[in-house]
Amino acid sequence: MHAQIPLSASDEDLLRISAQNPGWRVERTADGQLLMTPPAGANSARRNARLAAIVDEWAQSHGYVAFDSSGGFCLGASEVVSPDASLVAAESWAKLGDEERERFYPGAPGIAIELCSPTDEPERMRAKLQRLREAGTAYVIFIDPYRRTIWTEGTPPGGFDLKFEELLD
Repeated sequence: MHAQIPLSASDEDLLRISAQNPGWRVERTADGQLLMTPPAGANSARRNARLAAIVDEWAQSHGYVAFDSSGGFCLGASEVVSPDASLVAAESWAKLGDEERERFYPGAPGIAIELCSPTDEPERMRAKLQRLREAGTAYVIFIDPYRRTIWTEGTPPGGFDLKFEELLD
């Protein structure tokens, strides 16, 4: 389930709305609409925590910086998306100044992962991953524990052999 709000919002507005609605993920589409997703249920939150831990552990030993589902990425002039987990090459992160690091990441992550929950629409999530690919994300992963499927597109970086199957339980 998502709330779609036709509202023109700046980055500052988006941050303020997010702060005023703890637990809700707020994203902005390319046409300026806000998408709000409610907090996850217990089992989805457990899977999300495990996903973040798996991705962060790999990132630390392979020259990447990991982000959880609260990290926003600016795609183009207005779209801001927040994959459930994502990775950016450490050298790209190092190029950002302190102020830039406090804002939404300026561009697409190198890797983006979406983890389906019972209220998510798989088609919408895959479309989001396709937009990320179009914006420059090299590798995307969609994990759907309810249909026990993992879909990927693109080329993974060397050594990216994470065991996402454990999230299908």
